[in-house]
Amino acid sequence: MAGSRLGRHHDPAVYERANVRLVTYDRAGYGLSDRQPGRRIVDAVADVAAIADALELDRFAVTGGSGGAPHALACGALLRDRVDAVAAVVCPAPWDAEAIDPMAGQSPGNLEEFGAALQGRQALEELLAGQAAAIAEDPWAIVIGRDDQLPAEDIVSLQNEQRFQVFAEALREAVAQGPAGWSDDDLAFVQPWGFDLGAIAVPVTVTLWQGEHDSLIPAEHGRYLVAAIPGARIHWIETGHLAMVDQIGAILAELTRAAGRSSARQRR
Repeated sequence: MAGSRLGRHHDPAVYERANVRLVTYDRAGYGLSDRQPGRRIVDAVADVAAIADALELDRFAVTGGSGGAPHALACGALLRDRVDAVAAVVCPAPWDAEAIDPMAGQSPGNLEEFGAALQGRQALEELLAGQAAAIAEDPWAIVIGRDDQLPAEDIVSLQNEQRFQVFAEALREAVAQGPAGWSDDDLAFVQPWGFDLGAIAVPVTVTLWQGEHDSLIPAEHGRYLVAAIPGARIHWIETGHLAMVDQIGAILAELTRAAGRSSARQRR
């Protein structure tokens, strides 16, 4: 699903309570960011490093949800000298991973979308152009036609007015340039990611958060990732994909604890 720098929790106090400074950005092609055709998951690392440099952040933690989660893991693999901890929330497994069928258990909408991605850029952009136009007019359009593909928790989550307002704002901004960033994301997901999950190691701490009822990122992806990432821990939550936002307090609390432990090891 498309995303942008405006993706966040609807209650800003959640970040104040966690004592964190949240920094978000648009991946290439989304929102205000220039498109980078042919980009890979690993290419996000240079962007994150540049943002951290501009903000004078020597060390930091990274989190990403859904399509943002693989990009967060890439930072954990390649910025080990700066990243203390990573929280990967409802994260897909690499498409070329062995011992897993990434399409198994996917919703019909996802099967159509990633089936088009496997056909190539033209087929994917033709599919997403219509969806991007519908979102620009009415963000609820991304749910209409898929409401029978999502678990009840996700539908209930989107029926929260404040939450949906943030969801809609982030989606509209994501397709400000049409389907550019969205299609480039999907193409990056079905190609080699450009980094090794096994390279994420101490001192970086990785926590995974997986919805047991998730129909967009099925549970098998979480099982694969926790086995592939050295020392990773996984939290199994009885929820769906979009409703994982309810766990934001717990996610931030664990992320900051892990970052604190990592920083302490660095000082020794």
